Amino acid sequence: RKTKANSGNSPSSGGFGTTTTTTTTTSSDSNTSSEEEIDSSSSLDLSSTTGTTISSSDPEGKIYSLPSLYDLAFGYRNYEEEVNFLLWAHATHQGGPQQGKNTTPNRILEFAAGPARHGIEALRMEDSTVSHVTAVDQSQDMVNYGTGLAKEANLLMKSDDTNGVIAGQPVFEYLCQDMRQPLLGEDG
Repeated sequence: RKTKANSGNSPSSGGFGTTTTTTTTTSSDSNTSSEEEIDSSSSLDLSSTTGTTISSSDPEGKIYSLPSLYDLAFGYRNYEEEVNFLLWAHATHQGGPQQGKNTTPNRILEFAAGPARHGIEALRMEDSTVSHVTAVDQSQDMVNYGTGLAKEANLLMKSDDTNGVIAGQPVFEYLCQDMRQPLLGEDG
């Protein structure tokens, strides 16, 4: 049995890599062989665990309706290290104290947040000066999942009755909307 995989991009696949696997099987009792080609970019069958099959073109965005699978796929990352880098980059490139500017952001806006692990980590980190994180994603399933993660981390959630102001406690807020919609209120 031989397996050969090729990768490439196809405009019709929405930019997804196209992988074709060719398997050749030769029987030892005869000189027959068969060859089968499988286009593995066409779909991802998750029916045994989620009841869903996801096409590589996925026009409906089904992968974003499976946040635990998404989190599993990207959960290998070191979020604390990434957040430290992002805070350092902000402090380094936004002007700095020599220009009379505060180098540490106290509010973070995380677009296309998915599970919002960067924002959650920024609020959880020891010595963090971040006081408020607003995460934005257009998938309600992702918003629900990220909100659950924030609650598990014992983060204070912004709600209408608190307006996000609780005596110096960091606040997490998750909005379900298209990030192209205006986010800033009257006070900007």
